[in-house]
Amino acid sequence: MKSNSISLVWAGALAAGAFAQQSTPCYEASVGRWSGTSILQPACVFLPMSAEDISAAFKVIVDGQCQFATKSGGHNANKGANSIDGGISIDLKHVNDILLSDDKSVVTVGTGNIWINVYNALEGSGVAAAGALDATPGVGGLSIGGGLSIFSPTRGWIVDTVRNYRIVLPSGDIVNANATSNPDLYKASKGGGSNFGIVTHVDLETGPFTQLWGGLILCSLEGPDADQPTMIEAAGQAVADTAALSVEDSASALNWAVGYFSNNGGRVLVAALANTEDVENAPALEPWLSLPNPVQTQIGHMNLTEFTVMASGFEPAGFREVTGTITIKADQTTLNEILTQGDAIYDALAVKDQVDWIIYNSLMPKAQQAHSATNGGNVLGLTDDDDTIFMWFNTRWTDPSLDDIMADVRDQWIALATSIAEKNGALVPYIYVNSAGPNQDPLCSYGSENVDLMRAVAQKYDEQGVMQKLNPGWFKLADANC
Repeated sequence: MKSNSISLVWAGALAAGAFAQQSTPCYEASVGRWSGTSILQPACVFLPMSAEDISAAFKVIVDGQCQFATKSGGHNANKGANSIDGGISIDLKHVNDILLSDDKSVVTVGTGNIWINVYNALEGSGVAAAGALDATPGVGGLSIGGGLSIFSPTRGWIVDTVRNYRIVLPSGDIVNANATSNPDLYKASKGGGSNFGIVTHVDLETGPFTQLWGGLILCSLEGPDADQPTMIEAAGQAVADTAALSVEDSASALNWAVGYFSNNGGRVLVAALANTEDVENAPALEPWLSLPNPVQTQIGHMNLTEFTVMASGFEPAGFREVTGTITIKADQTTLNEILTQGDAIYDALAVKDQVDWIIYNSLMPKAQQAHSATNGGNVLGLTDDDDTIFMWFNTRWTDPSLDDIMADVRDQWIALATSIAEKNGALVPYIYVNSAGPNQDPLCSYGSENVDLMRAVAQKYDEQGVMQKLNPGWFKLADANC
C-alpha cells in the first residue's frame, strides 16, 4: 500500500489523537531515535493508549497489508529495528502504566516505558525489578530479547523475571502468556523478540532492594603509571578475579568498556560496578578499585535512578552507531587478544578522528544462566557450564557519510573476535539479539531445539505470518538461516 493510501486508511480508522501524519509536531517527535542510524520516515505514526488500540490497528494492518514497525524505547541502532520507511510506525510511549501488586511481589509495566520510569515508580517501596543498565532503553525490547541488568547474577536475564506477557496477536486477540496460560508462547517470548505479536505489558518479579553500593570508575589507558597493554592485562585479571568470587559475592555485577574518543577525548577504561545488597567494597569488585591510572571515581551508596543516569552518560543519544556482539568464555587470554588485536582495525581507519571506538564487556557468571529454568525457562540456549563475557562493539560517529564505512568496520571486528575466540576454544555460540549486527543470526544461535519451538509458536499464534511478512524489522524467524 502506498504512503498516501496508508495515511488515509489510518486517519479514517483510528482516533485522531492517536494518529500523526508527516510534517506534524507529533510525527517529528515520534520518529526520533537514540541512534541516528535507526531514524527512518514512516508514512504515519500510530500512538496507541492500550492493547485494545493495538488490536484495532492489527485489523487495519492485515486488511491493508501494511508494513509496520514497533517502538518501545527506540534504543537499537540497526536500521529498521524499531522504525520503517514508508510504512506505519507504532509508538508505544503512551502504553506507560506501572502498577505494583499489593504484596509487592510483581510490578506490571507497560512496554512504552523507559526503565528510569520503572526505577522511579518503585523508589522507596523496598523492592526493585531487574531492568536496563542505563536509564533510557525501553522496557519492550529488553523484556523479549534477553536483558542484562545489575541483578543478573542473582535473578538471571530480565526475561527470566517475567511472570506474564500481555500480547496482542496479529489476529487482534489479546492473550496472556505465562507458566499456565499459553506456556509455549510464554517461553518463546523470553528471547524470541518480535516474532509472535506486540507485547503491551509485562509482569516483572520484584525482589528486596533499598539501595546499591557502586558507581563508575574511569582510568586512562595512556599513563601515567601504566601503558595500554598493562592496563588491558590488569583489566583481564580483574575480570578473572571477579568471576572467581561470583558465587561467594553473587550480588555484585560488573560491566566495563574500553573507549578511544575523538576530539582529544583520549583512551580510557570505564567500569560500572554495583553491589545490589549495598555492601561497601564488595569482594568481587575490589580488584577494580585498585586499577592503575585512575582519572575519576564516582563510587558510593545510591538508588537505581542515580546509578542508571550516571551510566547513561557514557551512552548519550544523538550519535550514529553500529552494533555487533559475540559471547566468549571468561578466558583472560581471549579477552586480551580481542581487545589488543582489534586495534589493527582501528589503526587502519582513515576517519578515526571522527569516531568514538567503544567495546563494552559484561561478565555473565554461571549463576546467571542457572536462573533460566525459572518460570518455565527461556529460549536463549545458554548453559551454566562456564562464566561468560558478552562483548558489544558499539562504535559511534556523527557524519552520515561514514555509515557504510563503519558498518564494514563492525563486520571486520566481529569476524576477528570470532576467529580469536574459536582459535582459543572460547567461543560461545550465543549471540545477544538486542546487540547483534544486521548480518548476524542471533535466533539460530539459540540452538535447533529452541528455533524449532519458536517456529512452531509463530505458526500457531500467527498463522498468516503477519509478523514475518509485514513487520520486517529486528530479527525474524523467516530470515533465520538454520
